[in-house]
Amino acid sequence: MASRKGIFLIAGLLPTEHTLTCAAESVCCSLPVNTAGLSISGVSDTNSRITALLFSYTCHPMKKAHLITRAGWQALDRELKYLWKEYRPEITKKVQEAAAQGDRSENADYTYNKRLLRQIDSRVRYLVKRLEELKIVDYDPQQEGKIFFGAWFELENQEGEVVRYRIVGKDELDTKLGYITIDSPMARALIGKQVDDEVSVQTPSGVKYWYVNVIRYQPFDDAE
Repeated sequence: MASRKGIFLIAGLLPTEHTLTCAAESVCCSLPVNTAGLSISGVSDTNSRITALLFSYTCHPMKKAHLITRAGWQALDRELKYLWKEYRPEITKKVQEAAAQGDRSENADYTYNKRLLRQIDSRVRYLVKRLEELKIVDYDPQQEGKIFFGAWFELENQEGEVVRYRIVGKDELDTKLGYITIDSPMARALIGKQVDDEVSVQTPSGVKYWYVNVIRYQPFDDAE
């Protein structure tokens, strides 16, 4: 089974100072990490912190990465503020006005806006929780030249098909923009790859092979 690399390697944020290996649930995994600044609740000494970090992020292949770009986090934050400060008060007022008209059971405006208010509250609760658990990953110069979280890249297969993608968090998924999530098979296979590297991706129709043409941490221009 292929290695499952940790959140810090995925982000490409830390220089290599220690390379450690662990094995659990038949998953072999290794991760270069810098121990400086690591903080894991209930674990104090450096080696134990690293072990806990590795077990948490590398030995559970189904564990999802709660990562997001700064722009993505800001978009969710703007949505939350709009819903709570503007949209919800507007709909609440409509509910109150409709309720004042009398019989609520036959009041379509009341029923519609009450349902909408519940949907808004559900979304607000989700966003509050989601924003707290997400980790913002900013660009760092040490990412340059390799594919990590936030990278734009161009791939080409043996048939000459060229595609462009960017690796983002699941909250930023946008197929029209070529944004793929860090949890996708393509993204997982590409982490740490360099220009001219070959990557194989398991798909429902079989294994696909791609070559890395370009890696950058700025968007592609439309004219390119």
